[in-house]
Amino acid sequence: MTAANFKELVTELLTASSTLTDFTNITVQLQQENVKFSATFTSESYESILNLEQWAWKILSQGYEHYATNSQYEQLFHTLTLFNKNLIFNCDSIEVTQKALLLFPESTKSAQQILEQVKTSTDENHVYITIVGLWFDNISYFLHDNPQFGTSTGIIDIANYFANHFFITNEYRLYLIQFQQFENFQLNFSMKQQFYLKTCSFFLSSYFSAASQDNFGYTCDQMFEHIGENYLQIIQNHTQYIDTWNEHTLACCSHLIGLICACCWWNGEKILEVKKLFSAEQIACNHAEALIRIINYKPLYQRITIQRANDETILMDATLFLFNIIVQTQNINWYFRSIIQLADILLTLAETIICDKICLLAYGILSEVLTDEQMKDLKIIDSIRGYYFDTLEQGWHHSSKKYKQIPVAYLLRGNCIFIHM
Repeated sequence: MTAANFKELVTELLTASSTLTDFTNITVQLQQENVKFSATFTSESYESILNLEQWAWKILSQGYEHYATNSQYEQLFHTLTLFNKNLIFNCDSIEVTQKALLLFPESTKSAQQILEQVKTSTDENHVYITIVGLWFDNISYFLHDNPQFGTSTGIIDIANYFANHFFITNEYRLYLIQFQQFENFQLNFSMKQQFYLKTCSFFLSSYFSAASQDNFGYTCDQMFEHIGENYLQIIQNHTQYIDTWNEHTLACCSHLIGLICACCWWNGEKILEVKKLFSAEQIACNHAEALIRIINYKPLYQRITIQRANDETILMDATLFLFNIIVQTQNINWYFRSIIQLADILLTLAETIICDKICLLAYGILSEVLTDEQMKDLKIIDSIRGYYFDTLEQGWHHSSKKYKQIPVAYLLRGNCIFIHM
């Protein structure tokens, strides 16, 4: 279909007299584009897509009523969220500022109206909550890969709204407590719980990775005080049954670990705050053991992608990042060196997974927890050298922006392996 035809379909949809056929036509067209995603179509149809996106935000801000009487809305919005995700990850030829215009709401007010609808919902499994979650998840994906937008007024306002009305609330803590009870959570999970534990956590972690604390209403200490104890117990409990996880457990664990990571590295390493989170040596050892259960769960490996574009990749990325933080801030190398299979686990992971950042994090752990003699026995010089220089080259070609969400210090630590050898 040509850009002119798509423009005609969008124009018809946006009229007051639009019909179910208009919804179906737009949905079918976007579904076809999702199968063979084309930057050319996106570029040629940009104004029409922008009009459609702005209409979608307006409809979402009006609340539930559309979805109660018309399933065509649900189908269109699900298809549009997938189109937006393709726009984020599979459309490098479109400028990021243009992508931001498509993905972000026209005003903070409309975003707050939508979030208020979710918060006050009495139907915890309404499809509206699912769609809103996907909508804000896409913003979180975009913000993590394009952290320069973390200083925009709209994003700052939305982040503070999430913090004030979702995160620092009794509801969030209640959902955490429910999540600790593994069997109960599996049976009674709701989409509203997932919105709190996944979508809220995801948005805040992406924001923390991109922005300073200056414009945010809470400190790292306050964040840890609110969820730290429950978080530690959740990961301890759930990783013991990782082979039984469903998609909801995976999503919530991924983004809770991601949120803790972002708090631990918010404007730089937070050593004192991390030490408070792991207030005793045994707590750090127990959590490291739980993280090892994640990185050793090989069925995850096949679902990890080159880009940080699904929950499995986010889980492994965040787990290894947090593992690195524990290694760097807790004096328990004796514990890591006592786990004989740890080197094999990390090597298998690094040699299997196609995501360069995850591989670098795995190599960085090896460079810290192994002795010099153990390091000399590793045959990985070419692999780590390739990852290291490929990452530097990509950063060199994108020097005008923050390129990848990995602290340079950690990148250099990963490089220590072949430097030492």
